[in-house]
Amino acid sequence: MTGELILVTGGTGFIGRHVVKALLENGTSLRVVVRSQAKGDALKSIFPKYTDKIQIAIVENNEAQGAYDSAVEGVDVVVHMASPLPGTAGTDNEAGYLIPARDGIVNMLKSASKSSSVKRVVMTASSAAVIDSKVSTSLPRTWTEKDWNSLTWEDGKKGNLGVAYTVSKKYAEMAAWEFMESQRPHFDLITLDAPGVFGEPVERPASISEIGGSNAILLKTLDPDLKEFPKTWSIFYIDIRDAALAHVKAAFAPKSAGNQRYLIAGPGIGTNKMIREFLIEHYPNRIVAPLSKEAVAENPQQIFDASKAAAAFGIKFRTFEEVIKDFTDFVFSYEN
Repeated sequence: MTGELILVTGGTGFIGRHVVKALLENGTSLRVVVRSQAKGDALKSIFPKYTDKIQIAIVENNEAQGAYDSAVEGVDVVVHMASPLPGTAGTDNEAGYLIPARDGIVNMLKSASKSSSVKRVVMTASSAAVIDSKVSTSLPRTWTEKDWNSLTWEDGKKGNLGVAYTVSKKYAEMAAWEFMESQRPHFDLITLDAPGVFGEPVERPASISEIGGSNAILLKTLDPDLKEFPKTWSIFYIDIRDAALAHVKAAFAPKSAGNQRYLIAGPGIGTNKMIREFLIEHYPNRIVAPLSKEAVAENPQQIFDASKAAAAFGIKFRTFEEVIKDFTDFVFSYEN
C-alpha cells in the first residue's frame, strides 16, 4: 500500500529482515529503528532496489523514556518486533529480558500516543506467552487467543534463559494490552503470537554455521553426524514467509481487525519423528539417525489454533512438510 509510512523495530533480525522485505515488496515506505548508523547502512545494503524507501532512525536505548518520540513522527503504522532473544542479554534475567521486553513495548506505545498520525501498532508476540508448558503435550488441548502461560515474573527472574524468555514475552504482551485498556489511545493494537519460526534467511549466509535462532534447532536434526533425534523442541511452527506476510496483512487490515490478539502458525503439528520420516522418503541415500527414546515416546495431542488469523488476514499457512522441504533444500545446497 503506497503512501503509508511504517516504523519498524527489530528489522535487522531474522524475522525482521523478512518483514522489511515483505513490506518493501508491498510498496511501503519504511523507517527502521536501529541502534547504530552502521546497522542501518548494513540493512539498506541488503535491499539496494529500495534504498529510497528506507529511512533510518537511531535509538540506542529502547528502555529510555521517550526513546521513540522522534521516530514515530509522521508514521501511519508501527511494527514492533524488538525484544531480547534467548542467549543475547546476559545472565540477569530481570535486567536482560523481562524489563527490556516489557518497557520496550510500553515506551513505544507511549511515544505512539504522542503522534496523531499513528493508526495502528502491530506487535510481534510469541506462542511462549500463550502455551502453558506445565500442560503435557500428550494431553488434548487447544490453545487460543484467550490463553496465557501460567509462569510468573518471579519464575522469570529465577528460571533458566528459556523460562526468562517465556516470561518476558508474556509480560510484554500483557503490558501492551494493559496500556491499551488504561490509556485508550487514538490508535489500535494487533499482537501476533507465533511459535518456532523456520525458513531461509533473506541474505544467504557465507556458511551454514551462521544459522541461528529457531533455524539452528531445526538445523541440528539435519546434521549428517547426528547420533539420534532428540525430543521435539516445539511441536508448533510457522514458515518465515507466512510470519512476514501476517505482519503485512495485520498492518493494513481493516479497523475491525484492530485491538485483537492473533495466533499465527502452520496447520497441525511438526515433530522430529516427522522430519526423520521426510528424510527417509525424500533422501533415501542419506544416513538418517534413529529416534531417541524421548522422540519415540512423543504423542502430541495439542492444537495451536490459528484459524482466526487465517480468516482475518486471508492467509493459507504452509504445512510442516512444505517448511521442511524448503529448509532441507536450502541447508543441503551447502553440501553441493
